[in-house]
Amino acid sequence: MPVLEMPIDTSRRIRLGGEGADHEWVPVTTLDLFSRDHEIGGAAFLKIDVEGGEYLALQGAQEFLKANQEVCIMFESDPEWCQRAGCRQQDAFELLRRLGFGLYAWQNRTRTWLSRENSLLTAGMVWASRDADTLPII
Repeated sequence: MPVLEMPIDTSRRIRLGGEGADHEWVPVTTLDLFSRDHEIGGAAFLKIDVEGGEYLALQGAQEFLKANQEVCIMFESDPEWCQRAGCRQQDAFELLRRLGFGLYAWQNRTRTWLSRENSLLTAGMVWASRDADTLPII
């Protein structure tokens, strides 16, 4: 697998660090821009772990997700982390549903995928797919 080197664009940066913590400016981009700039056309699987910023990350990935109809997404969904990022868990759910994704949470006890809203809100890890038959059996 090729390693992609991305030059740092200092015009797109965010400040990391909470109250009372040291702060650091880090470069950021969106998946839409990154995939365009590096000519990445497709993906089968996307894992998002951005400590509550999943909705923001998904906002910047909409064109990529529209172009990749068969992509399966796994992302963390925690109410406290979402609140810290200024959003709700349901914001990410609604965005993905508008893009045609179904949302699922794995229940290990019954070894089945659940799609009820309360299951998604308490799962911790949520999966999104346009075709439930492509979800793995964990």
